[in-house]
Amino acid sequence: MIDKEKYALVHTYKGVGIYTLKVFNPAKGDELGYRTDSEYVPGVYDTLGDTAEAIDTYLVRKKLR
Repeated sequence: MIDKEKYALVHTYKGVGIYTLKVFNPAKGDELGYRTDSEYVPGVYDTLGDTAEAIDTYLVRKKLR
């Protein structure tokens, strides 16, 4: 789950929250990028578009099952 003290909601796409770090500190191992609040769409994505594509991919796979 997203730590809302550390991350800011920047967009909601198809009901999935997309977040980015409020403060970036590479010395602490922080990664730039976007994350979702869904356990089914894990990872860090470079752009909002990449994140939306990952959400769409999950939703398509879910419908195919």
